[in-house]
Amino acid sequence: MDNEPTPKPGTPAAEPNGAPPQAAASPYVERLALWLTLAYIDIASADGNICDLETEHWKKGLAANNLPNLVEQRGLDYVMALYRDGELQPLSESFADLPYEPRKMLVDALTSLVLADGSADMREIERASAIAGWLGIKIGR
Repeated sequence: MDNEPTPKPGTPAAEPNGAPPQAAASPYVERLALWLTLAYIDIASADGNICDLETEHWKKGLAANNLPNLVEQRGLDYVMALYRDGELQPLSESFADLPYEPRKMLVDALTSLVLADGSADMREIERASAIAGWLGIKIGR
């Protein structure tokens, strides 16, 4: 008989590597991760070229904010279908009722995405401005 404690009923099993089970992301965390991912796709593809620097910047942004990578978890097809279905605008608008400071942080993330490849292409700026507008914040002129 081993000395391992018996888990309580309803307790999730440990991960295969023995690590504690990962907590499921809250719906808010998932929405925020989805928003950042869709915004990244929209801005990075605006100039016709998603470069490695932009992708790395997006991944670092997710990690720095403890957000799940939905492309890894759900697959690129899932995320791209949401993007093609126009989910970025209603998702952005759903954050418009937040206080100013959290929305300003989202706009700062947009600006950071625009500058990720070292240049600010006008098409990327226009996309970031549109997304910021959906958040209820006007940027630019």
